[in-house]
This record gives sequence, C-alpha cells and structure tokens, in this order.
Amino acid sequence: MENRWIDLDLDFTAHPTTGDITTLEGVDAVKRSVRNIVQFARYEKPFNPDFDGGIRQLLFEPLSAITALHIRQNIISAIKQFEPRAQLLEVQVMSDVDKNAFAIKIYFRVVNIPELVALDLTLERLR
Repeated sequence: MENRWIDLDLDFTAHPTTGDITTLEGVDAVKRSVRNIVQFARYEKPFNPDFDGGIRQLLFEPLSAITALHIRQNIISAIKQFEPRAQLLEVQVMSDVDKNAFAIKIYFRVVNIPELVALDLTLERLR
C-alpha cells in the first residue's frame, strides 16, 4: 500500500465548501514541511525545543562562503533528522551581497513519489 502524505495547511485557510481548514497532500505537504524546518528556530515549536533548522543564528554572520557552508550543513542535518519523507539530493546556498541575503535551493524526492522537487528560499536579516 502506498503512503499518502497529508498535512494541515498552516496558512489556516478555510475550505470553500466545508469551511474546514484545508490540507496539503503529497509533494506539497513535504515541501511545506522542509521549508518550515529550515525556517524554524530552537524553542519555536511547542513541546519540541530541539526542533531547529540551525540557520537563524547564522544570518547575522558575515556574508561569506564559510557562512554559506555552515548554513548548508545545518540544513542537510535538520532535513535528515526531522523529515523522513524527504530523500535529500542536494542543497545549494549562495550569498547575495547586493540583497544582504542567502539564496537557497533544496533538491529532494518524496518517498514513493518519483518526481524531483526543487525548493527555492531566500533568507535575509530583518532590521
């Protein structure tokens, strides 16, 4: 039997017909989960203080190749630890000095789904 991945949509939008909270299924559910893992900081997830993408503290380090490497390593570690539905293929982190941000590309496959998934994120410091 094939697994179906279903998560609540954390935008909490109402379903137009039933009025219930909408759900995300399959690739969309795992993609949202990976994005959340990267963006969460320690102690933000209730009842799980160790849930941490490990990059928030690195956003205030200099925009350099070394910081980008640390961000990449933390993302790989967090996804492998917290998202067993994602088979991680590649993580690219590039610093964008003009925007004072990091551009991140995460490539993975979802378990039991053959298509390649690409997730693009931009992480920047808020002033």
